[in-house]
Amino acid sequence: MEKTHTWRSWESSLPTSIDNRPSTDEPAFLMNAATKFFLVVLRLAIGWHFLFEGAEKLNTVYTGPTADSKPFTSTPFLRQSTGPLRPFIMAEVGDPGEQALAHLEPDAIKAEWQDYFEHFVQHYGVVDDQGKRAQTVLADHEKNLLDGKHMFRNIYPGRTVAIEETLAERTADYRRTLEDIQQREQQELRVFNRDVEQAKLQQAKSEAGRRRGELLALVSDKTEDLKKALTGLLTPAQKAMEPLTAPAVARAHWLDWDNRTWLIWLAAWATLVVGAVIFLSNLGSNMRNWGHRDELGAFGRGVSGIWTVIGAGLLISAAMYIYVEWRSYSWIEVVDWLSSWGLLMIGAGLLVGLMTRSACLAGALFLLMLYVAMPPWPWLPDNPRTEGHYLIVNKNSIEMFALLALATTRSGRWLGLDALLQFFNPWRYRRRRIAVAPQHPRLQRVIRV
Repeated sequence: MEKTHTWRSWESSLPTSIDNRPSTDEPAFLMNAATKFFLVVLRLAIGWHFLFEGAEKLNTVYTGPTADSKPFTSTPFLRQSTGPLRPFIMAEVGDPGEQALAHLEPDAIKAEWQDYFEHFVQHYGVVDDQGKRAQTVLADHEKNLLDGKHMFRNIYPGRTVAIEETLAERTADYRRTLEDIQQREQQELRVFNRDVEQAKLQQAKSEAGRRRGELLALVSDKTEDLKKALTGLLTPAQKAMEPLTAPAVARAHWLDWDNRTWLIWLAAWATLVVGAVIFLSNLGSNMRNWGHRDELGAFGRGVSGIWTVIGAGLLISAAMYIYVEWRSYSWIEVVDWLSSWGLLMIGAGLLVGLMTRSACLAGALFLLMLYVAMPPWPWLPDNPRTEGHYLIVNKNSIEMFALLALATTRSGRWLGLDALLQFFNPWRYRRRRIAVAPQHPRLQRVIRV
C-alpha cells in the first residue's frame, strides 16, 4: 500500500516565491539537527587545525632560533616538491645542490675570502709589513683549502670508510651523486619493485645531503681559521677596536615592521578580503537569481548593485596597493607570509563562523596547492615527511574536499557571526507570497507501508 504526500503537505516548510517556484532558502526537512551539528563540529575541528598551525609558525618566527626549533620558512618543504610545479618552485627557491656547487667553486671561495680580507684591512688600517703578512696568511689558507687533501667519510651499508681527497675531487663526487638523483627522479617509478626504488632514491638523497653538509662545513671551518689567523696579526690597539661585524643576513621585511606599519598592512589585507567577499557574494547572488530580479524591487536592486561596486572597488584598490608595495619582496617571503598569517586567519574565520564560505574556499585552495606541490601519484617519489603511505588521495585532499563540502552549507549561520551578516543580504528581503505549487513528481514524497 502506498501513501502519497504531495507538495501541499510540505507547504508550511517549503517557502515559495512570487512566481510559484521554491525559494533559495533551504527546506527544513532536507537536513536534520544531527547533520547540522556534526557539520559545525567538522568546521570547528578544521578551523582549530588551521589556527594552531598558523599560530605555531608565527611563534617560531618571532621567538627566533632555539635549541628545539628554527624559525618557520616554507623553503625546505618547497624544495622537496615532486609535482608538476617543481620546475617553477625550484627556480624561485633555488636547488640546494646547485647552490652548494656554486658556493664550492674555487673562484667563488676566493672571491668571498678576498672580500672579507679587503674589509679587514680597511677596518683595522692594516698597512706596510703587517699588510704583507696578512696577504701571506690569505694565500697560505687558500692553498691549503683548494690544493690540500682533507679527510672525508664514505658511508656504505654496514661500514664507513675514511678517505683523503682534495676539495675539487670531493666536489666532483658530490656532483655525480646529484646527477644520479636527478636521473632517478626523471624516471617514472615502476609499480612493481616500487618500494625498493623509493628506498634507493631516499638513500641517495640522504647521502647527497650528508656530503653537501660535509663540504660546506669544511669551507666554513677553514674560513673561521683564516679569520682567527688574520686576527692574530693585529696589534693590541687594533684588537681594542670594534670587531669586524659580518654583513646582516637578509630576512623577511615584516619581521622589522613597527606597530604603525603592522596596522597599515593588516588594514590592507583585511580590505582585500572583505572586498573580495562582498564582490563575489553579491555577484554570485545576482547571477544565480538574474531571471528573478523583480522580486528585489527597485530599492533592493539598487542596494545590491551598490554593494557589488563597493566590493569591487575595495578589492581592486587593496590588490593594487599590496602589489605596488610588495614588488621588492622575494617570492618565498610572500609565500611565508601567506602560509603563516593565512592559516591563522582562515582558522579564525572557521572557528567564529565569520565569512565561513570564503574561509572554506581559501582553506581548500591552500590545501590544493600543498597537494599539487607534493602529490601522491604512483609514478612520483613519496613525500619523505609523510605519515603512512598514500596513493592518489592523501590527508590534504581529504581535508580539502571536507572544506569544499562545508562551503556548500550555511554552517556559519547555524553557529557563527554569519548569522548576523546575513541581514545585509538584499536578497533576504525579496518579495514573497505563499502560492500552491503544481503537482510535480519531484515535489512528492512516496511512502511505502
